[in-house]
Amino acid sequence: MPDPVAINKPKGFVRFFREEFTDPLFNSKQSFSRLEAWLWILSHASIEAETLGEFQYTERGLAKIFQWPNPTLRKFIKQLEALGRVEAKSKQKGSTIVVINFDSYSGSVSKKEAESKQTPDLTIITKEIRTKNKITHSRKPKSKPLTPDEVMALALPHSFGPRAKEALEKWAKYKHSLNSPLLKESWEAEIAEFENEPRAFVSAVNFSIRKGYKGLFRDKSFSPVAREDLSIQQRTALQALKELEEEGWSI
Repeated sequence: MPDPVAINKPKGFVRFFREEFTDPLFNSKQSFSRLEAWLWILSHASIEAETLGEFQYTERGLAKIFQWPNPTLRKFIKQLEALGRVEAKSKQKGSTIVVINFDSYSGSVSKKEAESKQTPDLTIITKEIRTKNKITHSRKPKSKPLTPDEVMALALPHSFGPRAKEALEKWAKYKHSLNSPLLKESWEAEIAEFENEPRAFVSAVNFSIRKGYKGLFRDKSFSPVAREDLSIQQRTALQALKELEEEGWSI
């Protein structure tokens, strides 16, 4: 019986989209094969005229992508050099791989040449696979931005009293004025950090608004001790620290 592999020996080339490496359908935690590594290098080589076929990398970063030990990566690149496929150039801040005759891989073949070689056009098939894959692995829809009233209607930690609720409303209106309204999921995660620290939350809101921040940041000078429990000297020292920080001094 004839060998089917010998009969259907591959000829010519197929169109391979660079985005395939980021497609969830082919996303795997397993280490790359040598063929996958070679295709990855080809797909990430520069297509600019001045740097055609060049690919800059660090050994540590590329080994992490391929999920290979560093010695395996070095051996693979030396094999590619020995086969005359690439030229490797080492530098202090990284290395560069130059794919030899890159134009023969980059799809710069004319339509006439492609037709004469009876090259199969897989553009439509690839697009169909990508479309089906997007449906199968569709991402969750983004959260809808909340209005200040919707924020106040959300469930709050039991420890939040009137002052904390007032600070929350202040923060929601502030974010809305920046055209950066709060999102439900991200806000719930953020408020959970202050679940048992309502006074720290009030301080963070006032501090972030005073600094003009878009995100909620803790005030490093905030003390968990209530101001009314501090002596006059302690209150004066705390106020002085805040003023120094506002002037740009590192405390």
